[in-house]
Amino acid sequence: MAAMVMAGVIAAATGMVTNVVTDNPSGAWWAALAVLVLFGVVPQVYLHRGASPEDSPPVVRATAAGAVAVGGSSYERISTKVVGVAGTAGGPVDQGVSATAAGAVAVGGEARAVIETDVAHGSGGTS
Repeated sequence: MAAMVMAGVIAAATGMVTNVVTDNPSGAWWAALAVLVLFGVVPQVYLHRGASPEDSPPVVRATAAGAVAVGGSSYERISTKVVGVAGTAGGPVDQGVSATAAGAVAVGGEARAVIETDVAHGSGGTS
């Protein structure tokens, strides 16, 4: 948290010094701007290195015909219709949100609306 505050303060100071440099481009102001930019990089590197894998978004995969995968929550209707596909499913998935079969729907969070799937196996032709 302190690094984020420090990064914000350095960014604000850099913006102010940039404004002064554009109005009065002297060597001292250019040096101040260079120092602030360097100090601004340090907290960003620290924050980036401190990010854990849990902070990254989930892996989201929809690999089959008509499959739908939602990484977060879904608040609207989801409808799939697949005709004429083989009924095989994909392989197992270790992490994330995956819809690996034809017409499959996977939601990583809440699903607050209707989810409909219609999968017809076979040739898909009509007589």
